[in-house]
Amino acid sequence: MADSKTAEVIARAAEVLGNYKLAQRWMITPVRALNHATPISLAGSEESQRLVLDVLTRLEHGVL
Repeated sequence: MADSKTAEVIARAAEVLGNYKLAQRWMITPVRALNHATPISLAGSEESQRLVLDVLTRLEHGVL
């Protein structure tokens, strides 16, 4: 989880979920909206990171 894009996703998750510890847990938990992939497993490409950020935005707005 060292690259800056992954750090950006974790920071956004902490913002949406309320704290860093919950964000870390969420990053390693399979997410239905990501076809049961873990958010951290999608950290490899910019396109996948956008999918994770989109899920976080939907969570923030109560769409999921």
